[in-house]
Amino acid sequence: MELQVLGPVRVVDGDEELGLGGPRQRRLLAVLVLADGRPVSVDSIVDAVWGDGEAPDGAAKTLQSYVCLLYTSPSPRDRTSSRMPSSA
Repeated sequence: MELQVLGPVRVVDGDEELGLGGPRQRRLLAVLVLADGRPVSVDSIVDAVWGDGEAPDGAAKTLQSYVCLLYTSPSPRDRTSSRMPSSA
């Protein structure tokens, strides 16, 4: 799996690109990837996702939803058929 943050934010697994949602979800992912495992404050993420002073009321709750969507986004491997192959 490859995370691409230079240019459009993308996650590619093999030849397939994972759906990441809209621009704000992609900005969230970019902030987290660039933090490289370091803690990032909610205020910093809100500023990065919406811009200084542009965040709506309830932005922190919306971020929780974005994180949940990113965390549960299925990889292409998860979308493969669960049927057993037929014998020839």
